[in-house]
Amino acid sequence: MKLLQSSMSTMIAASLLLLISASPQLIAADGLRGVMLADQQITASELNALKSAADVNAVVLELNGVTNEERQNELAAAQRIIQSGLALYYWIEIAHCPELADAHPEWMASLQGHAEWRRLFKDVPVPKPNIEVIKNYPWVPIMYQAAFDAHVIRVKRLLEGKPTAIGILVNDIQGSPSACGCGNPLCPWTADYGPIKTATVLKADAALEFVLAVSRVAPHSEVIPVWVTEYEEHDGDKDGLCAGVGCFKGICWKA
Repeated sequence: MKLLQSSMSTMIAASLLLLISASPQLIAADGLRGVMLADQQITASELNALKSAADVNAVVLELNGVTNEERQNELAAAQRIIQSGLALYYWIEIAHCPELADAHPEWMASLQGHAEWRRLFKDVPVPKPNIEVIKNYPWVPIMYQAAFDAHVIRVKRLLEGKPTAIGILVNDIQGSPSACGCGNPLCPWTADYGPIKTATVLKADAALEFVLAVSRVAPHSEVIPVWVTEYEEHDGDKDGLCAGVGCFKGICWKA
């Protein structure tokens, strides 16, 4: 089966200030108020500035190191956060994963079902029926068995040798933007919506099972799934993000 790769742009929120609630025993009673930073941003001056800010009590370190050098840099950053006295949390991107997408394109989400996404990518070749399928790079959802297992191994590798964090936020544990084919870059409700499957599909509770699997990898940290809303009724309008595909009143939100 031939795979046609499509580079669909996605609208990913990149906010520095992260405001979520956490268990009182894990951090201050008024909840986690953390700044999300990459390892190269975690300097002594930055940490001192954050400590003096009245509305910050934690740093959320993004983990995505592939090389040994990158992982060592993340380790050093985590140690600096602990030494500063701020609470340490980790943030791990799951489905949006170029590392696994490059290694296993067959695990990527597909663009099947609706064809409204083509209004945004008019020059993409049309796949041959039952022979070719277009994939959504670099999205590798946990909804396939092989991808699920690989993501758990990857999370374990990212955490290996690092200090125990109070909490681990796992992001993108839903599907892939516009995998149904509507073209909505904010809709990750599924991994594929058509007849061609290039990997074994898991049951609908894959996200729950993944959170439990990560909890077994990191039993002393709170595993916090990051959920995002996908669409609203007006997105199904002809000029909306879903371009006339009426997901809101269909099966999608129920599933």
